[in-house]
Order: sequence, then structure tokens, then C-alpha cells
Amino acid sequence: MGTYLPLTVDEQVFYSDKRYYVSSYSTSEDNSYWNLEISNLQIADEGIYECKISNRHASVSIKIHLQVQIPMTIKPARLYVEPGSSVVLDCSIYNINTTNLTWHFSSLNQTFKYSYPDTYEKHQYKQNITTLKLIIPHAKPYHTGLYTCVYDKRQRRSAKLFVEKGLLT
Repeated sequence: MGTYLPLTVDEQVFYSDKRYYVSSYSTSEDNSYWNLEISNLQIADEGIYECKISNRHASVSIKIHLQVQIPMTIKPARLYVEPGSSVVLDCSIYNINTTNLTWHFSSLNQTFKYSYPDTYEKHQYKQNITTLKLIIPHAKPYHTGLYTCVYDKRQRRSAKLFVEKGLLT
């Protein structure tokens, strides 16, 4: 069963969690706007929120699904290298210690969870940052493609790698 607070009745607001705050303002006698503010947002705050306005004659409501995104980066986002070069792609997610980061690869012909035998991954958690490195010690033309780092099937960041002779001239 869900929690139905904060509850606002007229101008009175009842809170069960101090992180929630309801504010409102009016632009005219007929138009008012209400806001739900959540401070110190957490993954547990994810879910469906409903705003319902009622009087003796009618009721109207709207439901909104809140999906919490965690700061995530991928570096570099685009890389051009000569065959034989060493490549390191860093995928980092902040404020969480997780092993739910995975690399996926898309070439012109196929998409799959990344696992070439001539590459490896290195997982690290340091200073509140989880990093998954994809390391290609000797890049070959077949490594050219789109590399996507996925967190828990909910967030993703991608990098493009181009391995071709004569790209850097």
C-alpha cells in the first residue's frame, strides 16, 4: 500500500516526511498552481505521484511517474584511433556502489552484450564513484562501433569508436 502524504487541504499541508514540500501560487482568482518539491531525492522516491483537486461538484486528477536518474558519464564519447592502438572507455556512475553496469556493442551488423576475447573490463569503486572500464589493448577495425554502458536497464550512455588506418593524418 502506498503513502498518501503530503496531503493538502485548502492552505493547510500535512507532511509525513520533511523532505516533501508543497507550494502554491495564484495568477488570478481562478488560476492557481501547485508544486511538489522533494529535497534530497532518493531512488526509493521513484514511483507514481498523483495530484488531485476536488470540490463539492467535481474532482480532477493527474498521475505522473517519477523516474530517478543517477548522474552517469562516459569518456571519451567519440574516439578515433589507428589499428593497434590501446583504447580505454570509462563509464562512471556517481553516489552508488553497484555491479549493475554492463557494456553493449553495436556494429553495423549486430548488437550484443560486449565480450570480445581480446578485450576486458575493470570494475572499480572509489570516492563514491563506480567505474566500469572497457579496455581494448590492441584495437582492430572490427572494434569500430557504438559502445553503450547500461546501468540496471534504466540508464545508458554511449561512445563511438572508429578504428581505421589513416584516420589521424
